[in-house]
Amino acid sequence: MPLLRFVLKHLCAFAALAAAMSLACGVLYFALLAFAILFGGGLGGPLALPFMMLSGGLAAVAGCCAAFFPATACAEFFRRRLALPWFCEMPLASVLSLFAALAIAQCFAAGTSTAAFVGHVFAWWLVLAVPLGFYWWTTQAVDALLRVCGFVPRMLARRLVQALTA
Repeated sequence: MPLLRFVLKHLCAFAALAAAMSLACGVLYFALLAFAILFGGGLGGPLALPFMMLSGGLAAVAGCCAAFFPATACAEFFRRRLALPWFCEMPLASVLSLFAALAIAQCFAAGTSTAAFVGHVFAWWLVLAVPLGFYWWTTQAVDALLRVCGFVPRMLARRLVQALTA
């Protein structure tokens, strides 16, 4: 049962973040469109909106797979292992996301000076902070909903376990 709840809450957070990023790209597109109309700029091509929304969704998928899921899952594991209160999980996930920021900065800032590299790491860490917070709060909300409502009936859980072990 805890494994099923773990999978459900991360899948919901994954989907919510992808939807939020796509929605943010759509809103940004219409804001840029209004700006272009008001100031006489070019309107872009017919594929600009779908491409922006697709790239936002893909960026969310990449962020979830590379940074948000590992950071929140490891933070939850360490919190449970060390018997810490639940509110210690988000700062721990933020510290763990620093490793993802370090990897991203290594890709984009390789060969620069140490000061520039540290600046890149810090900048990527700040860029990851808001989506990580959204992802973490979504997992907490889904987890609370599953705990309070008893969402997963026992028969569904038994069938899922049977399907996974078969």
